[in-house]
Amino acid sequence: MGNQQLNARVSDEIAEAARAAASDAGVNLGEYLTRLIDADTRGRRAVFDAVFDRFVEDAKASGLFDDDLKPTA
Repeated sequence: MGNQQLNARVSDEIAEAARAAASDAGVNLGEYLTRLIDADTRGRRAVFDAVFDRFVEDAKASGLFDDDLKPTA
C-alpha cells in the first residue's frame, strides 16, 4: 500500500495544537495525523459492525432471512 499526500487548511491554532500534540507523542506530524485518523475511523467501523451484527441477529430471529421471504425467479 502506497502513501498519498493530503493537504488541508486549518486555523493557526489547530496547526500549532497538532504540532504540539505530535511532539508530545514523540512522532512527526504526518505520523500523528495518521494515528489519529486511523483510530477515529477504526473506532467508527467497530461501532457500525456491532450495530449491524445486532441488526442481523434480530432479523434472523424474526425470520426475516427465511427462505420463504426470498424473491422467486
